[in-house]
Amino acid sequence: MKSLLSSSSTQLVIYGCCVWAASVVGGWLLLALRPTHARLQIAASFVAGLMLSMALLHFVPHAARENQSVE
Repeated sequence: MKSLLSSSSTQLVIYGCCVWAASVVGGWLLLALRPTHARLQIAASFVAGLMLSMALLHFVPHAARENQSVE
């Protein structure tokens, strides 16, 4: 018998709830901070840098496996 947490529908509901919670917290944070133009530029730059670094770090194991010179 499959456990309840290993079923795909349960995982979908959990991930959906996490995405919903992150969206609500992000919207609330934006209302609570009352961002100015400069703060929005800083936040957008930070998020863009974070996404770029996460994407590049995701490719490091693939590059190491392909190159096989990093050990």
